[in-house]
Order: sequence, then C-alpha cells, then structure tokens
Amino acid sequence: MRKTNTSYVSVARPSSPPVRRGRAAACGVVTLLLLSTAGCDLPDPFVPARPSAERGHTCYVSPDGDDRNDGLPPARPWRTLAHADTVRFRPGDRLRLQGGARHRVTLTIGAGDAGSSKAPVVIESYGEGRATIAAPGTAGISVHNTAGIEVRGIVLVGDARSCAREDGIRFFSDLPRDRKLDHVVISGVDVSRFRHGVRIGGGRGATGFRHVTVKDATLHGNKDAGLVTYGPDFDPEGPACAHEKITLVRIHAYPRQRPRRCGAARRRARRANGGGPGPDRCDPGAAAGPARGRCGGGR
Repeated sequence: MRKTNTSYVSVARPSSPPVRRGRAAACGVVTLLLLSTAGCDLPDPFVPARPSAERGHTCYVSPDGDDRNDGLPPARPWRTLAHADTVRFRPGDRLRLQGGARHRVTLTIGAGDAGSSKAPVVIESYGEGRATIAAPGTAGISVHNTAGIEVRGIVLVGDARSCAREDGIRFFSDLPRDRKLDHVVISGVDVSRFRHGVRIGGGRGATGFRHVTVKDATLHGNKDAGLVTYGPDFDPEGPACAHEKITLVRIHAYPRQRPRRCGAARRRARRANGGGPGPDRCDPGAAAGPARGRCGGGR
C-alpha cells in the first residue's frame, strides 16, 4: 500500500471516469438540436426565455410524465431520468425527481455543466418521500471536472455489478494546473450496494475540490467504504492536497448487518431455563457481527 494523501485508502486509484459527451440544450430549453439528438417528435418545440443565473430553471421528472414535455412545470414533467441526462445544466438550475418513484439510470454531470456557490445546480426530490436512483451496474450520480453541484434528499441503490466496481455518488477532477473546483454539497442521501457510497477524488497533481460538505448521509451496505476522499501520491519534497475545506456532519456509515438469530437465542434460553419459555425478543448477544467486504442492505 502506498502512502497517499487520502482519507481512506484500500484500493488502487481507478482510471478516470469517461468524459461526458453529446449533451443537448440547457435545462428547460427544448431546441431542434435536442429533438434531433433525443429522437423526440414535437411539431412546435417550446423554447422558453432564459431566466437569470440566480434563478435558473426547475425541471421535473415523474413516471407519469412524458419526455416530449418541456419538463418545466410540475404538471408537465419529463418521464425518464435518461431524458434529463441529455440536458446541459447551468447555474441556478434544479432537477427535481418525484418522491417515491424509482429511476433506473445513471445521472452524469460533465464539464459542460456548471453551477456556482451562489447559484448551484441542485438535484433533489419533490413531493412525498425521496426519489430513488437504481443504478444498473453503474455509478448512481457521476460528476466529472465540474462543481457548484448539490445532491439533496435522494436514495441511491446499486446492484451486484455496481457493488463490485462503482460508486454511489462520485465527484472526480483531473483538470490541469492544480485547479480547485468550488462548492459540493451532498445532503440527506441514502446510498447502498456500491463499492463506495460517496467518493471524492483528484487524479492529477493537486487538482480537486474546495468547500465540500457531506451531511445527514446514511451510507450502508457498500463493499469497501461508505465515504472516500483521495488525491495525489504523497511527495515529502512537495506535499500537495487535492481538496480543501471539507465538512462532514452527521454521517452514518456502516456495513451490512446479518439478521439476528432469534430462533437460536430462544433455544439457548430454553435450555438455560430447564426447558422453560425463552425471551420474547431477540437476544442482542445473539446478533452476528457485521459482514465486511460484502454488499447488502439495499432497499
């Protein structure tokens, strides 16, 4: 194991995630280019005026929607997160996923998408409960070479392939000249069945992220770790850090727990009592320890 500038190190640094390509128009702006790229067939595309950067657009996704909609009002949402994934987000934009709904796709945000600390791009749930992103062997949310992003109130669940090699929420930068990308917030998420629940990394020199906040997060049943940050290899002659000003608040990270062996506990109690009745509830001492290095705990 090499000595590196990391918060958690157990595996070699993976290759850089693929660069996002071919994004279409800005959030809420349905143009002829978007129609051509996404294959939509709208005779009269709706092209709203662009609001100020501080306000941005709010786009909605619901299983009851239609990808031919503009996605702007809650009454005209898009149907799939895959369609929303073709959109380029700009400062102040919000992508809102219907609470209680399950979306089977990866959401990728690349260098062409950008928010800011004053006008971040926000991905969140709306309505009752939290939306779920069910990743089909991929990362749940992958952000590459950009920041000004907030992920709030989302459940992310992987599968067996995701557990073997992917991250629930990934922020990665390999920009040149030791650039620090500003403003990352991950709040109110539940992430399970990935290799890492949340992973934030820099892959070149001291490039990375600044002003990173992870709070009120439950990271469980992930194969290697709940939360990982990493940066360049440690150089005693010129030490450099990939990330600055990281804040962690109320994070619950734990592996999958095996179910308590209630039946065995009752049988032991009966033998101890000379055949009498056992306890009404499970014996906490009968619970097996955590199963490390395995996936589980998915919803």
